[in-house]
Amino acid sequence: MTQRKQGLLTVEAYTSQAWFDWEQEELFGRTWNFAGMTSDLKGPGDYLTVQAGVHPIFVVRGQDHRLRAFHNICRHRGTQLLRAAGRSRKQIVCPYHNWTYSLNGRLESISDEATQYSHLEISKDDFCLHGASVETWQEMVFVHPEPDPGPFMDWLAEVPRYIGPHRPERLREYGRSRVQYAVNANWKILMENFVDGYHLAHLHHKTLDMYDHEQQEWRFSGDHWVFYEPLTRAFRENLGSWSPLPIIDHLPEDGIGAYLQILFPTVGVTQTESLWSTFQFLPVAADRTLLDIRTRTIALARSEHRPLPSLRRGKGPVPGRQPPQDRSSRPQRDLHCRHLERLVPGARRGGTGPPGLGGLHAGGYLRL
Repeated sequence: MTQRKQGLLTVEAYTSQAWFDWEQEELFGRTWNFAGMTSDLKGPGDYLTVQAGVHPIFVVRGQDHRLRAFHNICRHRGTQLLRAAGRSRKQIVCPYHNWTYSLNGRLESISDEATQYSHLEISKDDFCLHGASVETWQEMVFVHPEPDPGPFMDWLAEVPRYIGPHRPERLREYGRSRVQYAVNANWKILMENFVDGYHLAHLHHKTLDMYDHEQQEWRFSGDHWVFYEPLTRAFRENLGSWSPLPIIDHLPEDGIGAYLQILFPTVGVTQTESLWSTFQFLPVAADRTLLDIRTRTIALARSEHRPLPSLRRGKGPVPGRQPPQDRSSRPQRDLHCRHLERLVPGARRGGTGPPGLGGLHAGGYLRL
């Protein structure tokens, strides 16, 4: 029997319901989760809902224009209060018994209180919605199920140092640019693909041949992963005529390239010469994941869409903007995938993984 190498996840981590349930509780339910964009919450009463592991959460913009997050559960009988997303809510009304909450989470009224609860003295302040946490960064909205999870910027670690010079607030998201794919695979398989630079020069030698894959740079930053690669010399010299989309006009010349940040475990952010995109992993089952992609560009005219030419992959110097410096890792790009083995077992905060599956170390992350 071949011994499993230390640090590699078991097959069950990708297939078993026990692992999936554990991840929902101990991984997704104990971290910051991507919820949407600030543009989804433009005015007072606008809201969106998100599932943070086992916790249903909603974010709403109050009359004071402040964003607040709450557990999406009525304090009466636990009914889900809101679904999907919506605009201009004046109050939050439970669909079951019409208990009504303000946009700041306070219980305002109880239907038929005089007849149903005449024998009780109910203090509405004791039945406010349970609060969660919400933060924004780069026009993105993040939520955490806990009311005081610690500083959001600590969770981001040094990722802000490695993002592109893009200004997402100056870009436009088109409705047709948002796509969602259902993938019959565990979410970690998708994650491993996105942090695998090894395959770029092979599988994408025609579809991504505008980038110089031999010059790629990557590193870990806290729990996260950051990546950069420059344009090829040929594409850079013909950028205006070869790019299928208009070039983002506020990028400095030495800042153009492909940037990628994986904010573990829920979302990735990419920035290129013409696009700014998020892609979110939404685990549905142990063997099924939804991939939700949202893209922003500068304002487009129909005449500005051009087919992408076929390019020969060339070599070019890394632009002046500082990419992630981890050159010693270049010959071992296949090790990118082991980031998951480094993170997932440690999510229990010192635990050993789902009971009965075994084989994992105890007490924190593996170090490569």
